[in-house]
Amino acid sequence: MVSLLSLMFYIRWNWVLPLSHYLFMAMQGLLVVMKCQAYYMSLMDYRESARSKSAGREEQETYEDALKFSKFFYFLCAPVLVFRTEYPRNDKFRFGYFLQKAAQTLFHLVMMYEVYVLWIRPVLQKYDETPLLKTFVKLICPVGFITYNSFVSIFEGILNCYAEFSRFGDRLFYLDFWNATNLDEWSREWNRPVHLFLKEYVYVYAAETYNLSQIKAYLVTVVFSAIFHELVFYMFINVFAPCLSMAMLIQTPLIFMAFFLKRTNLGNALCWTAMTVGMSSSILPYFFYHADASPTNPYC
Repeated sequence: MVSLLSLMFYIRWNWVLPLSHYLFMAMQGLLVVMKCQAYYMSLMDYRESARSKSAGREEQETYEDALKFSKFFYFLCAPVLVFRTEYPRNDKFRFGYFLQKAAQTLFHLVMMYEVYVLWIRPVLQKYDETPLLKTFVKLICPVGFITYNSFVSIFEGILNCYAEFSRFGDRLFYLDFWNATNLDEWSREWNRPVHLFLKEYVYVYAAETYNLSQIKAYLVTVVFSAIFHELVFYMFINVFAPCLSMAMLIQTPLIFMAFFLKRTNLGNALCWTAMTVGMSSSILPYFFYHADASPTNPYC
């Protein structure tokens, strides 16, 4: 994992590539890092279970099964971040369904590129000549559009392509986060693979290993998630500006303060405000910082 992260940083610092290439490298590279860590931690749990005094034949077979390279390789290909020796599998590869999801992904990528070229790039190239508030108002809607098109292209398109290619049976990549009435509920439902990874390998591990309370383990999980989000943006634009991390840390006390709004329409309205205005506001500063760091037309 350290070697992979070092290679990613080396490429980011020494190779000149389009921003989309850096984003792809950051997301795929960090996914592989997370999968390797998940496999290692799960393997240690299987080994402890197999070597315990109360272990039976089933625990021994599970540990031996987990050691197989085929299991690890399938885990790398499947759209899941929690390692198991067995997953639900479909009977066959549906080529028509795969093409449908691939076309859907391509359509959303083209839409995002058009919105970026027509509505975002011209504003960013002249943002230092325009009042900040006016720039923010111009960009809040197109950035929000790209954010949610990214969600659709990833969770409805790309992950389903991976799932169909690997015949992975569990397609529940997100829940009804649009009905969330609390940011804690929203964070658990909008990105289910990452939520399950953080729950099993960060939250539960921190609570059991270091005997932390639920609140302390939750804070450790939030900080870990914020660091990984920051790594993605750093490798994307090569600028350290922890705006998103600060937003994630600030929302933590807000979750407890607004807990009485759970299951209310006002709570749902506040969640939608945070998902639209809040998320876009957290992402925009990265583009401004990158424009300052790369003034020679960095958005072409």
